Order: sequence, then C-alpha cells, then structure tokens
Amino acid sequence: MRPYNVLRSPAIPATLLAFAAATRGRPPAVAGFGWLAHIAVDHAFGYGPRRPDGLRY
Repeated sequence: MRPYNVLRSPAIPATLLAFAAATRGRPPAVAGFGWLAHIAVDHAFGYGPRRPDGLRY
C-alpha cells in the first residue's frame, strides 16, 4: 500500500504548487490545489493512510 500512502501525502501536491509559484503556471497550480482537495475529502470521509496489509490505521 505504499503507492496509496505516497500519493495521498500532501508533499507531492505541495511540490507541484511550489513549481507553479516558481514558473507562474496556472495548470500546475490548479492540479496542485485539486490534488490537495482530493486528499482533504479522502481524510474527511475516513480514507487516510493504509497499513502494509491494506487495512486502514
């Protein structure tokens, strides 16, 4: 479940937002904010990080 946990950590969209700020690019900013919103909704409904066996913590 490592890919699931990595893709739902805010580090990747934060990096995308930093890139968007550095290049003043709108598409990466929209993607970064959308990704963060997706993570927030997942956490709000209880879909957080997973254990190695696939179950939720």
